[in-house]
Amino acid sequence: MGFFIEKITYSQLMKQAERQHIALQQLVLEISPFIAKLLQDYGTKHSELHELYFNFHQLQFELEYHMIKAETTVFPKIQLYEKTKDIGSLLITLQTICELNKESELIIDLLKELRKITNGFKPPSEVCAMYKLTYMKLEHFDKNVVEHINLEHHLLFARFVNEVA
Repeated sequence: MGFFIEKITYSQLMKQAERQHIALQQLVLEISPFIAKLLQDYGTKHSELHELYFNFHQLQFELEYHMIKAETTVFPKIQLYEKTKDIGSLLITLQTICELNKESELIIDLLKELRKITNGFKPPSEVCAMYKLTYMKLEHFDKNVVEHINLEHHLLFARFVNEVA
């Protein structure tokens, strides 16, 4: 780990993760109606929009559940450890982190499927501005989810596991 990263506290990493959770929830709420409108307007002509609609909402469900689980079960335990260095309930916390890591793999798989369905977020050439805008928003969402997973799992959780294991 780099010098700078090692100086960042668990609390700072968790605050950033929580800010990302809020931003991701806002992006989901912003994008969902666009996808529904695309399906409604173009679903008969572009059958991939049915898959897009289903995949995006499955991703939404998995991501929201993952964020709630992190904030309510893992973050409080890491905060307690940061303050007290008490290793009392770390086994359960480590098991939950393992579950969250598996959930992240599912989220990444859903993102890969989203990229495949949208041809790398490249809309068909003959579509309207809203269609193109939706794909741009999806690409932005994709990048934000990947950034979040990197922060939460590759920095916060990995550092915590390495420290206590």
